[in-house]
Amino acid sequence: MNPSTDPSRTPPPAARGLSRRQLVRAGLGAAPVLAVLKSNTVLAGPGDNAITTSAFASLQANQGRVSNARVVSRMTVITPAQWASQASPLKKKKFRDCGFVAPAYGRFGHGTTLGQVLEFSEGDADTLLARSVVASYLTALQYGDDREVVALSTTQCKAIWNGRGSWSPFAGAHWDYPQTMAYFDTIYGGHHYS
Repeated sequence: MNPSTDPSRTPPPAARGLSRRQLVRAGLGAAPVLAVLKSNTVLAGPGDNAITTSAFASLQANQGRVSNARVVSRMTVITPAQWASQASPLKKKKFRDCGFVAPAYGRFGHGTTLGQVLEFSEGDADTLLARSVVASYLTALQYGDDREVVALSTTQCKAIWNGRGSWSPFAGAHWDYPQTMAYFDTIYGGHHYS
């Protein structure tokens, strides 16, 4: 018997005439529904907001909406509080000797170490920025400025401080103090996009 005329091999009436193209279209039509049902996740896990500046800018441009793809990041973020509580010879480096421009007097004078900056408790704009920059700088030092691991390089940290929060995170972009602090707030766990 010819297989094409065998009644047991005849497709059911509903499936007759469905081409591969129609099946693909049907699948694509369901994709937006699945996308709405799936939660927006972009970060490696809860509390882990180690994202690049360009990814952060993308999140801001999309009002925090992200693709449904889960991106696992190898990036490491160590907060100012974590750096303040751990012993490290890196914290003994002088703030100004690391390339951070500051007045020769006051809290950020010649003798101020990176460790001392982390311990400042004032809530003014300079202190908040300095603590964040120093934590990122120390992390970059610890990991050898490896861009696969650190959110910001030592050069970027110096640019952030020396511009008092106003800097260029990547080609064609310019951030001011509030946007820079929003980024620090995100990578240090204050604001989550997961």
